Amino acid sequence: MRFRTKHFLTLQELRRDELEDLIEGVIKAKEKNHFSGLEHKTILGFFPDHCIYSRLSLESAVKKLGGSIVNINFSSEKWNLLHESGVMCLHPNMAHIRDAAAFLDTCGDALAIRHLPYSGSWRTDRQDSLLRYITRYSSIPIINLESNLYNPLQGLADLVSVKELLKNFNGWKAGIVWTYHPYAHGVGSANEFALAASKLGMDLTVSAPKGFELDSGIVKLIDKNTAHNRSSFEVSNKMDDALNGAHIVYAMNWRSCKHYADRAAEEVYQKQFDKWVIKNSDMEKTDGAFLLHPYPIRRNVCVMEKVLNSKSSMINRQIENKAYAQKYILSERL
Repeated sequence: MRFRTKHFLTLQELRRDELEDLIEGVIKAKEKNHFSGLEHKTILGFFPDHCIYSRLSLESAVKKLGGSIVNINFSSEKWNLLHESGVMCLHPNMAHIRDAAAFLDTCGDALAIRHLPYSGSWRTDRQDSLLRYITRYSSIPIINLESNLYNPLQGLADLVSVKELLKNFNGWKAGIVWTYHPYAHGVGSANEFALAASKLGMDLTVSAPKGFELDSGIVKLIDKNTAHNRSSFEVSNKMDDALNGAHIVYAMNWRSCKHYADRAAEEVYQKQFDKWVIKNSDMEKTDGAFLLHPYPIRRNVCVMEKVLNSKSSMINRQIENKAYAQKYILSERL
């Protein structure tokens, strides 16, 4: 597949026909179990935020394709990257992102990065500054493994799963449901699924308690997608609105934009919503929906075990499809 953009940052950057071709490409490669190899290619894994799942899945994909991988442990290496202009790099391990990107270009053929910075300001952190600047200055492809706003590989795996289950996207309802967890998580996967599903013509309802609504900028993009496809988009503070008549239930926890500045206060605030957990009785309100949830899943916290062990749960399919999606993106980009 020929890509219009060099980097892979979010599915929102793709046209609908490109996204459909990408999904179909993963499915065909999965069926044939055939991917272009990465012989004599080196992938750089850049992890400013430690995540064992992202690191292991990337290492596995690269090695299965015959490539080499070099992981950069941002914290232990104590590499302090700056992106502002006019700042003096006085610290011995300090470098400007422009210079770091030029150096990394000589070390590998692509850079896969996972970065979810926390400054206490959502307005600042939603900019995904490190990812944005390293993309600006890098000459090799950048693959976003997850950022504060986006998670394209997870989104691609989710859409491949939906396509396999429902055969198409138009006219089906997807309900995205915020679920309780004592420690709040990033919202990138929910954003990515909402954006891509709306771009592909699905009717979408997002249900979350007050204070946990999706980022306003993401909501505007979803509105634009659904208006273009003449599909529906609703936002609700009632869980049942997303569940009723749904064909896909996408459940996950995410951090509050409203309470973002104070994590301790946010954890206290969200305890009042500890009943926002997917149970069998919730799934019975749907139109025989399949359950999706990005890995890892906290059993009996976000989703009850009986649901996870039922035929409606497609989480193992998502895990499998993410492995295929990752191999496809790596092989086709290089």
